[in-house]
Amino acid sequence: MRKIKLVEWNIDGAKPGEKDKEDLAQVLQALMKMIPVQNMPRGFDQFRTFNKIHKAFDNAEKSRELILEDAEYSFIKNLVTNFIPAHWSILEKRMEEMEKFMNLEAEQ
Repeated sequence: MRKIKLVEWNIDGAKPGEKDKEDLAQVLQALMKMIPVQNMPRGFDQFRTFNKIHKAFDNAEKSRELILEDAEYSFIKNLVTNFIPAHWSILEKRMEEMEKFMNLEAEQ
């Protein structure tokens, strides 16, 4: 199991001078939505894994902690490794939180 507390940071909003907030769960969800369907893993096991990830994101919204089993963590880590846009690293806090996620240790 892997756990990470969700921290919010400011980002530029849709309108000039406007500020919004984001957190790691939102970044990961945005990444998963932007990956072309033909590049997403397939099969019933991956189908189940994706459902568990969806539930973990829902729970994280309430608890402010993203908790993933090893299979779900590996699934997302693989997507980040292969598909995260390089320019997303411009925001320092986003980069910092993504580094934490990519280096999460398994809990017992």
